Amino acid sequence: DEALYLAEAEAALSPEEQQGLRFWLREIQDVTVARRGGSRAEADRRLRETENRSLEEEVEFRRNAGLQSKLIRERILPRVIVSKYDIEREYQRRYDEFNPPPSTLVQRLILLGDDEAAVGEVSERLERGDSILDVAAELAADGRGRISEIGTFTLRPSQLARSEAVSEVFRRYAEGWEEAGDWSGPVAGGRSTWWIFVAAVRQAEGRPVHDELVQRQLKAELEQRRMSRELARYEDQLRRESIVGEEQEMLEVLMEIALRRYGPR
Repeated sequence: DEALYLAEAEAALSPEEQQGLRFWLREIQDVTVARRGGSRAEADRRLRETENRSLEEEVEFRRNAGLQSKLIRERILPRVIVSKYDIEREYQRRYDEFNPPPSTLVQRLILLGDDEAAVGEVSERLERGDSILDVAAELAADGRGRISEIGTFTLRPSQLARSEAVSEVFRRYAEGWEEAGDWSGPVAGGRSTWWIFVAAVRQAEGRPVHDELVQRQLKAELEQRRMSRELARYEDQLRRESIVGEEQEMLEVLMEIALRRYGPR
């Protein structure tokens, strides 16, 4: 139980540390009294009202927290080591999280009615290499056509032809797409003819591995993960040595203190 964990931590104190602990506890008591009314009786009363414990229990609480913190520093933290290599490997494992794929905007150029001349003009211009982006903009501007948006997909253009997120028909249109300006068509449907095309590819801003915030985030997460693992290992060690019979509750206490004191800010 908690008492045995604390006994282990206290037994490891040197004579000088034991004396320092006594001085520290007296200082805690003096500061607590000064901040809570100036007298032991008033400090005790206020603590009971606000913390639901007496002055003596407050000092004892602080003592136990200090010993538990010392136990973590000396037995756990030396094993919680995160190297630059560990951070880089974690970054590569989660590469897509820090470098999201670009999004692809797909639109249609629609020619209304049965204007065969306009259809022929668009087809001819596209076949000779004119950009469908320019052609669509021109026809939309002079009223001979209009542009409608099909959607924005969080995929590269080359991935659309293999994605289950779009229909089989759409996948056929997207075959061979690589970049903005790639197109398929013409498709005659009802009273209109249209071309489907990649209007834009928008690259989301990535976060490189050497970014300070990325480094701090990954380091903190790795440290927290290893802290949990080392606490579990320490629990197993205590169980094997038969130091305690009910370790789990204390392990949770140690975990809470460790994450509160040494976890990510």
